[in-house]
Amino acid sequence: MQLTQVFKYSKWTHAEDLIRWGRIRVGTLYDYQDIERHGLGVGEAEEGKKSRYDNPPVTRASDLSTFAAPFVQSAFQNLSPDAIFAQCVFERIEESPNCWLYCLSERLSFRTMDSMRAAYDSCVRIANVLGFFQAICQTLNRMGPLHGGQIIRVKYRNRSQHYLEDDGLPPWALKNPCYSAQEEIRFAYFPANELALKHIDLTIPWLKAFCEPAKDIPG
Repeated sequence: MQLTQVFKYSKWTHAEDLIRWGRIRVGTLYDYQDIERHGLGVGEAEEGKKSRYDNPPVTRASDLSTFAAPFVQSAFQNLSPDAIFAQCVFERIEESPNCWLYCLSERLSFRTMDSMRAAYDSCVRIANVLGFFQAICQTLNRMGPLHGGQIIRVKYRNRSQHYLEDDGLPPWALKNPCYSAQEEIRFAYFPANELALKHIDLTIPWLKAFCEPAKDIPG
């Protein structure tokens, strides 16, 4: 993904920490499920989850789709191929393993800031996106081995899709369409071991070289 710049919205005290000292907080996927802690603009109860389904109106067992058939095969033994299934929904829920997340936005605007509903009043412009991403990756990897990381543009869509319409995106890359004004970019880092922390505070001095206060924020 080619990104020339991204933006980090926060309260001024946290923006200043980043600009002056290279201090950041990296969250985790599962912690963002805590709406009470993060608020509706940042947290989402279904974070990291998605489902695929098939809902044939009426079908015989022998005509079930390749998606639905395994459900029936695991639930019934010696089922007649002529058995009828009517008004059934076959659903498979997927949940991403926990991972580190650093969330930013592709859009500079007050509308984007306000959509986060977290009393944010400041924005930091990050011009060297890859350098910033790699600096965090190297620091996290020294603290605990990573399987790698990824920069992704969040897809805003319903978390439940018919299996034939599935876009193949991992659950951690999805958000509810009601958050679309945020135009979120995610830095995701995948730990080799299970995460015990909900977040981690890092001081990475060279991050200062990659960012500056965002000025003249449009509406």
